[in-house]
Amino acid sequence: MDTWMQMKDFPGYNNGFSIEFSINGKGYVGRAQTYKDKGGKDFLYAYDPNYNEWSVVDGIHIYENCTETATYTHGYMLLNKELYEFTPPQE
Repeated sequence: MDTWMQMKDFPGYNNGFSIEFSINGKGYVGRAQTYKDKGGKDFLYAYDPNYNEWSVVDGIHIYENCTETATYTHGYMLLNKELYEFTPPQE
């Protein structure tokens, strides 16, 4: 039987737009607080399952209606015809 186990809660916003992808065994979640024109901010978080820890990786602008994907080494965000690449920091 499959089971679910509670892991550390996501520290970011629970509203707004998001992107999600995985690179080299870590999960990345980018969240944008809604209403950026009113002071909202975007953050990219990395989840390391080896330590059950979230960390802020980079400030990133999250766009509504974008598409995201990843390779083993890079994340990509496509907005209309604009393609953005994310390279995780070296450990």
